[in-house]
Amino acid sequence: MDNELTGLLEQIRREGIDKAKQEADKILADAQARARGIVKEAEDQAAKTLQQARLDIQRLQQSSEAALVQAGRDLLLSLQKRLSSLLDALLKDAVQEALSPELTEKLILEAVRNWKPESAQIQVPAADLARLENALKQRLREHVSQGVDLVPSPHLSRGFRLGTRDGSLFYDFTPAVIAEVLSESVAPHLATLLKKAVE
Repeated sequence: MDNELTGLLEQIRREGIDKAKQEADKILADAQARARGIVKEAEDQAAKTLQQARLDIQRLQQSSEAALVQAGRDLLLSLQKRLSSLLDALLKDAVQEALSPELTEKLILEAVRNWKPESAQIQVPAADLARLENALKQRLREHVSQGVDLVPSPHLSRGFRLGTRDGSLFYDFTPAVIAEVLSESVAPHLATLLKKAVE
């Protein structure tokens, strides 16, 4: 009986060990499956985070590039505006200096020859009136059938205004207007040069 009991105990012990081993294997397999699931979930989350970070970096880079391009444009426009203002001032000064009484006399004759009005009024700087009357009165009569009035203008220091006697039409040959016309023709060329310089 002792042998039977020993055999029975041995069998129970083996069955207990086998069952414990099966339970341990099942727990281990479940733990490994859970661990693989956690690792997979962590890898998926890391991949999503990495993808989002790449998208954020790309957006930030595009935004930074767009901001730099805009800043460059703003700088270029500011530079163009400043250069244009400087050019306007330089042209105005240059025209002011160039419009001597002698040049004004030549310009008046040329303008009257080209316009050929029946009568005209020419506003000139008060300081130049006597000189221009002496130099131009006779020569202007050749081109204007009903006469020319040379009148002083307190608003002019250089240049002249040529118009009809009734004041309905005037051509302005003052430094400011001549400089403006010159600037309008030079400014687009300056803008083109600036654009080429940054390309």
